[in-house]
Amino acid sequence: MTRGAFGTVGVLFLMLVLAACGGGGGGTPLPEGPTTLAYAVSECRVKGGETSHARQVLYVRQGDGEPRPVMEFGQGEAVPNNSLCSNFGFTRAGFISAAVWPLQRLGVSRDGSLVVFEVTDDFSVVSQSQVPPEQKGIYVVHADGSGLRRLGPASRAPCFAQWIYPCFFEISPNSGSVTFTDLDSTLPQLDAPQVFTLDLGTGKRTQLTHLPAATPLTGRLASWDPAFVDAQTITFTSYANPPTQHHPNGANPDGVLTNFTVKTDGTGLEPVPVIALPGGEFIPDFRITTAEPLAWGIPVPGEKPVNPPSGFGDVVVEVFLFDTNPSQVLQLSHFGRSDSYYPQLTVDQQRVVFLASADPLGSNPANHCEVFSIDRLGGDLRQLTNIGEGPAVCDNIGNTSFPSCTSQLLHIDPVTGWVTFYSSCNPFGTNPYGGQIFTMRPDGTGLRQLTATRGLTFDADGTLTVELPGPWAAPARGGNY
Repeated sequence: MTRGAFGTVGVLFLMLVLAACGGGGGGTPLPEGPTTLAYAVSECRVKGGETSHARQVLYVRQGDGEPRPVMEFGQGEAVPNNSLCSNFGFTRAGFISAAVWPLQRLGVSRDGSLVVFEVTDDFSVVSQSQVPPEQKGIYVVHADGSGLRRLGPASRAPCFAQWIYPCFFEISPNSGSVTFTDLDSTLPQLDAPQVFTLDLGTGKRTQLTHLPAATPLTGRLASWDPAFVDAQTITFTSYANPPTQHHPNGANPDGVLTNFTVKTDGTGLEPVPVIALPGGEFIPDFRITTAEPLAWGIPVPGEKPVNPPSGFGDVVVEVFLFDTNPSQVLQLSHFGRSDSYYPQLTVDQQRVVFLASADPLGSNPANHCEVFSIDRLGGDLRQLTNIGEGPAVCDNIGNTSFPSCTSQLLHIDPVTGWVTFYSSCNPFGTNPYGGQIFTMRPDGTGLRQLTATRGLTFDADGTLTVELPGPWAAPARGGNY
């Protein structure tokens, strides 16, 4: 594809309202799935050696209602084909669209009422002329599609690098602000993204960190994935070595992947105290004292994974539970693998649900990427899904040979309690060469498919069409890799 690959931009500023759902004091039954689902559908078509069609549409869906379009990019302009469309289809990973199309970070508030999204083509590997300058920016819209507002300019820090695609916004517990990474305008380094907040009412942007430049393993993505621990605390992941109150000479001298916390006023920057004790346990006398503990995927220092390195490097990532008062962590998983990802606490805070390619129970010998759960003290491990196929693990997004499949991202809705995740697996026989968004109860029952994109298809005349969902977001409470 060449510059201008997606032609002119069609933008839908839709002021949508929901149909009246009836009154009465009995309330409305909760949906069987997320209260709100926001997702892009990215589509391209190759015919006769040219990309004859390419577009992206952002949709918002409330409960079991029909998805409503919010913004659209692209027209069908023929351009030379350089295999990007077919490669996009073969990966079966819709969120990789952030490397090509304008939709970048995306987030849904915990109560499902707001959607925040980012539009820019500044980091596209195809074209930086897909959207006019005045359209680039960060937007907020109500979940019913009404009240669309531009809050300010887009971030100057990419939300992806190589195979790492954490392109999402984390919205504060009170839906008042959003956190993300951006560049310090006073610093020239491209590899020193900082943690910011953006007020959803006023559009005021506040820089919380002043991290030094880092030398990450993954290109320019030196710091990423900020999320709210609570209303006053944000966690993020970084390779940087910043001085802190308790570490004046640098809190990360080895420059390894490290989790940090910082207060929303910019004070209190500190690394998460993950220190291994004899026997590989952490905080053996762990008791939850805070009202809302948080599940994290945290790199374990000094260990090498038994499986190939993930996009984060040659590190072991395990699932931990974090309690903020006092600051302590409890290691829940002991898989020794590089891809135990996206842990989320259930609504009753009794269990943690996460993705992993491990086989601790003898029920996943091919090391597919499946959904597991474990109680919050590290007992009663369960495998909730068995949908894997082919030689896949949880970070297999770069595989371009069928029939591999994997799962990515996982959210637990704070209102309905349902688990939502993306998978390129095919549990219902409707997704042979594609990817879809699925939802299920936290015990693994009630699995159902929320999207119906076509994936990769070939027509009789040789036309190749790819249609995949992503990026996407649903309500969730904090957490990171």
